[in-house]
Amino acid sequence: MDLNREIFNIQDISQRTDKDSEDIKSLLIASLALIITLHEQKRRAKIMAYGSHGTALLNGAFGINYAYHNDNKILLFLFLPVMLYFAKNGFDANKLTRDYDTKLNDKIAQHNALKNILESANKKQIHGIAKTFRDEIPDITNANITPDQISKTIHHILMKYER
Repeated sequence: MDLNREIFNIQDISQRTDKDSEDIKSLLIASLALIITLHEQKRRAKIMAYGSHGTALLNGAFGINYAYHNDNKILLFLFLPVMLYFAKNGFDANKLTRDYDTKLNDKIAQHNALKNILESANKKQIHGIAKTFRDEIPDITNANITPDQISKTIHHILMKYER
């Protein structure tokens, strides 16, 4: 997805000054925000996975090195639980990364479907979409709006206007 092209599309919509255009622009920005948020969460999970796996490998290497140079095999078993802990965290983070990847693909598909509906909609349908958005999210700048609420609103719009 080309973020610059998306921003230019939103700027084209914002050149109109009616209330419906403002709501459609807010809807598209909210949809993009969902995508950007999931992309950032996926990136953090991937960094966590790399960090945990790297820590597990280093801990194992230090344990083997310490046991080899000090001729004390018992201390090797002290390094083993820590190594396994970080390895497990790495595998959990890998699973989380795959989950975020699936969610991200779903949100991108949802955003593209929303764009397709808006591109093919007539004035009456655009007014209906804007009204649905206003009814479900009266103030997009409110700090109490959750990503789940925005996603449900977009889902309602898609179910109502997608054919």
